[in-house]
Amino acid sequence: MQHYYDQDMRMSFQMPRVTWAVQRLILLNAAIFTLQLVAMPLEVWFHSSRFSFVYWFGFHPGLFFRGFPYFWTPLTYQFLHGGLMHLFMNMLWLFVFGPEVKRVLGSRQFIRFYLACGALGVLVTGLPFVLTGQYNPVIGASGATMGVLVAFAMIDPDRKFYMFPLPVPITA
Repeated sequence: MQHYYDQDMRMSFQMPRVTWAVQRLILLNAAIFTLQLVAMPLEVWFHSSRFSFVYWFGFHPGLFFRGFPYFWTPLTYQFLHGGLMHLFMNMLWLFVFGPEVKRVLGSRQFIRFYLACGALGVLVTGLPFVLTGQYNPVIGASGATMGVLVAFAMIDPDRKFYMFPLPVPITA
Protein backbone atom coordinates (compact mmCIF):
# COMPACT_ATOMS: atom_id res chain seq x y z
CA MET A 1 0.00 0.00 0.00
CA GLN A 2 1.42 3.36 -0.97
CA HIS A 3 0.79 6.56 0.88
CA TYR A 4 -0.05 9.91 -0.57
CA TYR A 5 -0.08 13.31 1.09
CA ASP A 6 -3.20 15.33 0.56
CA GLN A 7 -3.35 19.15 0.55
CA ASP A 8 -3.24 19.45 4.35
CA MET A 9 -0.10 17.25 4.44
CA ARG A 10 -2.01 14.54 6.28
CA MET A 11 -1.01 11.09 5.21
CA SER A 12 -3.85 9.26 3.52
CA PHE A 13 -3.70 5.63 2.55
CA GLN A 14 -5.03 4.76 -0.87
CA MET A 15 -4.34 2.02 -3.30
CA PRO A 16 -3.48 3.38 -6.73
CA ARG A 17 -6.11 2.54 -9.27
CA VAL A 18 -5.07 -0.53 -11.23
CA THR A 19 -4.63 0.24 -14.91
CA TRP A 20 -6.02 -1.67 -17.88
CA ALA A 21 -2.65 -3.18 -18.85
CA VAL A 22 -1.80 -4.29 -15.32
CA GLN A 23 -5.28 -5.70 -14.80
CA ARG A 24 -5.09 -7.71 -18.04
CA LEU A 25 -1.67 -9.14 -17.17
CA ILE A 26 -2.91 -10.20 -13.73
CA LEU A 27 -6.05 -11.77 -15.20
CA LEU A 28 -4.06 -13.57 -17.92
CA ASN A 29 -1.66 -15.01 -15.32
CA ALA A 30 -4.58 -16.16 -13.17
CA ALA A 31 -6.40 -17.70 -16.14
CA ILE A 32 -3.33 -19.64 -17.30
CA PHE A 33 -2.66 -20.83 -13.74
CA THR A 34 -6.24 -22.11 -13.68
CA LEU A 35 -5.60 -23.97 -16.94
CA GLN A 36 -2.48 -25.47 -15.37
CA LEU A 37 -4.53 -26.77 -12.47
CA VAL A 38 -7.25 -28.15 -14.73
CA ALA A 39 -4.69 -29.91 -16.95
CA MET A 40 -2.79 -31.53 -14.07
CA PRO A 41 -4.92 -34.69 -14.05
CA LEU A 42 -3.78 -35.40 -17.64
CA GLU A 43 -0.18 -35.55 -16.50
CA VAL A 44 -1.14 -37.99 -13.75
CA TRP A 45 -3.39 -40.00 -16.08
CA PHE A 46 -0.72 -40.47 -18.75
CA HIS A 47 2.12 -40.85 -16.22
CA SER A 48 4.25 -38.55 -18.32
CA SER A 49 5.60 -35.05 -17.93
CA ARG A 50 5.29 -34.60 -21.70
CA PHE A 51 1.62 -33.81 -21.17
CA SER A 52 2.32 -30.96 -18.75
CA PHE A 53 2.21 -27.22 -19.33
CA VAL A 54 5.71 -26.93 -17.87
CA TYR A 55 7.12 -29.31 -20.48
CA TRP A 56 5.64 -27.42 -23.44
CA PHE A 57 5.61 -23.84 -22.16
CA GLY A 58 8.19 -23.68 -19.35
CA PHE A 59 11.71 -22.50 -20.10
CA HIS A 60 14.26 -25.32 -20.27
CA PRO A 61 17.71 -23.69 -20.47
CA GLY A 62 19.47 -26.84 -21.69
CA LEU A 63 17.03 -27.45 -24.52
CA PHE A 64 16.85 -23.78 -25.47
CA PHE A 65 20.61 -23.22 -25.65
CA ARG A 66 21.14 -26.46 -27.57
CA GLY A 67 18.86 -25.14 -30.30
CA PHE A 68 15.79 -27.18 -29.44
CA PRO A 69 12.94 -25.48 -31.31
CA TYR A 70 10.99 -24.21 -28.30
CA PHE A 71 11.55 -20.58 -29.31
CA TRP A 72 8.33 -19.40 -27.61
CA THR A 73 9.33 -20.47 -24.10
CA PRO A 74 11.15 -17.21 -23.09
CA LEU A 75 7.70 -15.61 -23.28
CA THR A 76 5.34 -18.40 -22.26
CA TYR A 77 7.21 -19.43 -19.09
CA GLN A 78 6.21 -16.08 -17.56
CA PHE A 79 2.57 -17.11 -17.33
CA LEU A 80 3.11 -20.46 -15.59
CA HIS A 81 3.48 -20.65 -11.82
CA GLY A 82 4.53 -23.33 -9.36
CA GLY A 83 1.72 -22.74 -6.88
CA LEU A 84 -0.86 -20.31 -5.62
CA MET A 85 1.61 -18.44 -3.37
CA HIS A 86 4.05 -18.08 -6.27
CA LEU A 87 1.29 -16.59 -8.42
CA PHE A 88 -0.01 -14.38 -5.61
CA MET A 89 3.38 -12.84 -4.77
CA ASN A 90 4.25 -12.10 -8.41
CA MET A 91 0.85 -10.54 -9.06
CA LEU A 92 1.00 -8.56 -5.80
CA TRP A 93 4.26 -6.92 -6.90
CA LEU A 94 2.75 -6.23 -10.32
CA PHE A 95 -0.39 -4.76 -8.73
CA VAL A 96 1.57 -2.47 -6.39
CA PHE A 97 4.32 -1.23 -8.71
CA GLY A 98 2.88 -1.80 -12.18
CA PRO A 99 0.37 1.09 -12.39
CA GLU A 100 3.02 3.74 -11.82
CA VAL A 101 5.33 2.29 -14.47
CA LYS A 102 2.41 1.89 -16.87
CA ARG A 103 1.46 5.56 -16.42
CA VAL A 104 4.96 6.57 -17.52
CA LEU A 105 5.31 4.12 -20.42
CA GLY A 106 1.74 3.80 -21.69
CA SER A 107 -0.17 0.53 -22.08
CA ARG A 108 1.51 -0.96 -25.14
CA GLN A 109 5.01 -0.02 -24.09
CA PHE A 110 4.34 -1.32 -20.57
CA ILE A 111 3.24 -4.72 -21.84
CA ARG A 112 6.24 -4.89 -24.18
CA PHE A 113 8.52 -3.86 -21.32
CA TYR A 114 7.00 -6.48 -19.01
CA LEU A 115 7.45 -9.28 -21.57
CA ALA A 116 10.97 -8.13 -22.49
CA CYS A 117 12.05 -8.07 -18.83
CA GLY A 118 10.77 -11.60 -18.38
CA ALA A 119 12.41 -12.85 -21.57
CA LEU A 120 15.76 -11.25 -20.78
CA GLY A 121 15.58 -12.28 -17.14
CA VAL A 122 15.13 -15.95 -17.97
CA LEU A 123 18.19 -16.02 -20.21
CA VAL A 124 20.29 -15.51 -17.07
CA THR A 125 19.05 -18.89 -15.85
CA GLY A 126 21.15 -20.41 -18.60
CA LEU A 127 24.32 -19.57 -16.67
CA PRO A 128 24.16 -22.68 -14.43
CA PHE A 129 23.60 -24.79 -17.55
CA VAL A 130 26.67 -23.27 -19.22
CA LEU A 131 28.79 -23.79 -16.10
CA THR A 132 27.59 -27.23 -14.98
CA GLY A 133 25.56 -28.71 -17.83
CA GLN A 134 22.60 -29.22 -15.51
CA TYR A 135 19.33 -27.34 -15.48
CA ASN A 136 15.79 -27.28 -14.16
CA PRO A 137 12.79 -25.89 -16.00
CA VAL A 138 11.98 -22.28 -15.13
CA ILE A 139 8.46 -20.91 -14.65
CA GLY A 140 6.96 -17.74 -13.18
CA ALA A 141 6.73 -14.02 -13.73
CA SER A 142 9.49 -13.13 -11.26
CA GLY A 143 11.86 -11.75 -13.90
CA ALA A 144 9.14 -9.57 -15.40
CA THR A 145 7.95 -8.26 -12.04
CA MET A 146 11.53 -7.53 -10.96
CA GLY A 147 11.93 -5.48 -14.13
CA VAL A 148 8.79 -3.52 -13.21
CA LEU A 149 10.10 -3.03 -9.67
CA VAL A 150 13.44 -1.68 -10.97
CA ALA A 151 11.60 0.64 -13.38
CA PHE A 152 9.49 1.91 -10.48
CA ALA A 153 12.64 2.65 -8.47
CA MET A 154 14.18 4.47 -11.43
CA ILE A 155 11.07 6.57 -12.06
CA ASP A 156 10.88 7.91 -8.53
CA PRO A 157 13.82 6.74 -6.40
CA ASP A 158 12.84 8.96 -3.47
CA ARG A 159 9.27 7.62 -3.23
CA LYS A 160 8.57 6.32 0.25
CA PHE A 161 6.30 3.39 0.99
CA TYR A 162 5.68 0.84 3.70
CA MET A 163 6.59 -2.76 3.13
CA PHE A 164 5.08 -5.29 5.48
CA PRO A 165 6.32 -6.20 8.12
CA LEU A 166 8.67 -3.21 8.39
CA PRO A 167 7.06 -0.47 10.53
CA VAL A 168 9.10 2.31 8.94
CA PRO A 169 8.83 3.80 5.46
CA ILE A 170 11.52 2.84 2.97
CA THR A 171 12.48 4.55 -0.27
CA ALA A 172 12.22 2.90 -3.64
